[in-house]
Amino acid sequence: MFKLFRFVPFVPLALSLAPAQDVTGDWLGTLAMPAGERRIALHISKTDSGLKATLDSVEQSVIGAPLDAVKLTGSTLAFKSNAFQFSYEGQVDVAGTSIEGAIAAEAGSAPLTFHRGLVAKVEHKSAKATDIDGDWSGTLNTTGQEQKYLFHITNTEDGLIVAMDLPSQYIRGAESSSAERNDASLAVEWKVFGSRFEGKIAEDRIAIEGTVTQAGQSFPFTMKRAKP
Repeated sequence: MFKLFRFVPFVPLALSLAPAQDVTGDWLGTLAMPAGERRIALHISKTDSGLKATLDSVEQSVIGAPLDAVKLTGSTLAFKSNAFQFSYEGQVDVAGTSIEGAIAAEAGSAPLTFHRGLVAKVEHKSAKATDIDGDWSGTLNTTGQEQKYLFHITNTEDGLIVAMDLPSQYIRGAESSSAERNDASLAVEWKVFGSRFEGKIAEDRIAIEGTVTQAGQSFPFTMKRAKP
């Protein structure tokens, strides 16, 4: 009995001295969704006030969306997104190489496991610029809500590419799945968003006026040359 009471107090002390797991760095996971798999990148860093993290949804080109309430308690990592209304909780393995958990939102929850890693970047070799290459902008009005978009049109050896930015949703550089030009007609599609733009290029090449179709609805939309 003497030995039992002598050594029990030292157990919690030994545990409290164990080094905390380091979760800082870059993580990559795959989330299964009805529309297909989505790669999710997680970037965690340390600050004076604790942990800080941002999230990327690779296929949707969501880049650097800030996460809230990032906490590591023992081996449990938890965070949430006030902007996108979801939360995550997972267990960090002993080696600190994986985080196994689930993401939860109003529609339900789904398993999501992260492993350390980065997303490989796709580079396109540039080709001779066309007369519509450059930066464009436009404002889409849907049911009274306005969203400002930026577009970057580039001619490459792989064909014409239109990259889209939607700053309000942290979307940056979302490449079109197809971009076809026929004289003064331009058709651009983003399959990941289920959206398509068809428009006519103005003779002076300062505007492309047309229509955006998404979820069975169509809205007028005009791209204009962005000011430098």
